[in-house]
Amino acid sequence: MEDRTHFTTSLIQKLRTSSILQFDTLKLEENWRAEISELQSIIKALSDENAQLTEMIEAAKSSRSHRLVAATAPRKTEEESLLRRLKEVVDAQTVELRSQRRILAQRSIDFDAMKLQAVRLAHLNAKGPRLKFITQNEDLSGGMIAYLTDKIKDLETRLQAKRVLIEEMKNHIGPSPEGCQYSKALMTTSLVS
Repeated sequence: MEDRTHFTTSLIQKLRTSSILQFDTLKLEENWRAEISELQSIIKALSDENAQLTEMIEAAKSSRSHRLVAATAPRKTEEESLLRRLKEVVDAQTVELRSQRRILAQRSIDFDAMKLQAVRLAHLNAKGPRLKFITQNEDLSGGMIAYLTDKIKDLETRLQAKRVLIEEMKNHIGPSPEGCQYSKALMTTSLVS
């Protein structure tokens, strides 16, 4: 009997579980059907809206084609005036560029002349210190030594002024690798002498 009771209890539990599962399944099915009908109504609304938008696009295209014919002439004159203004700007920039090139060429010529003068002064500076080493034993009068000393001071002053002028021109023109190497060589030559 006990087996029967146990069997009955087990059967009742299985039936309850089965009915709960069926109930849950029915609930899920109802929820799915509700969601499906809701989604179908959304799809229908979107389809209607899509059709309206398509009609609006078609209407806009047809009205735009009418407007394009009428607006082509003013747009063409606007483009022509814009192109004219652009050409004027380009022409003005071309003139300015030519002017800047001329100024640059003149500054290059001036800079080359200053480099040449600096070489000459460096050469004179290199010779100048040799005159300082003239010994007193040589047959030179005190007036000659004073003259040469004044000449050396004058040349050194002029050389220093030219160096300052060269530096100012370099700063005005802008640094160039060739000019920097040249000025370093010039300074080394003048310092060694």
